[in-house]
Amino acid sequence: MTAAASPQIHLKRDGPFFRVRVEPVGSLPSSIHAAETYTGHPSANTAAKLLSAATGFRIIDHTKGER
Repeated sequence: MTAAASPQIHLKRDGPFFRVRVEPVGSLPSSIHAAETYTGHPSANTAAKLLSAATGFRIIDHTKGER
């Protein structure tokens, strides 16, 4: 038996854009809709921090060392 993974907020680079996504998908209630695509790291990072503050989910920043 394996424990269910805790929801996490992932910050990733996708070409010229940055994506903020909660995984596993469906972890957020349907009443919360978070924008997913950002043109810059500062705005994506701010969105991830706000989402983390609202949900308590941990942020995983996959962009470290890429900027």
